[in-house]
Amino acid sequence: MQSYLYSQVNNDSAKVKYRVQNVVYVYDDNKYLCEFTVNMQELTVSMKTRFDTTGIMKTIVSKDFKTIERLD
Repeated sequence: MQSYLYSQVNNDSAKVKYRVQNVVYVYDDNKYLCEFTVNMQELTVSMKTRFDTTGIMKTIVSKDFKTIERLD
């Protein structure tokens, strides 16, 4: 999941940093139903400081880990 998140920002860790803290998953019908606790630190342009937050992301991950679909 961390690799997926960085791929969404062209692997630019200068703008944002992700850290997956916890993973809960269930295997169901050739896919994984996952819940990730993710810490995100984003550089704010005007303040030149990092905005720090932790949240939960829910996803469906394919059996081969090649496809990730985020759930709202």
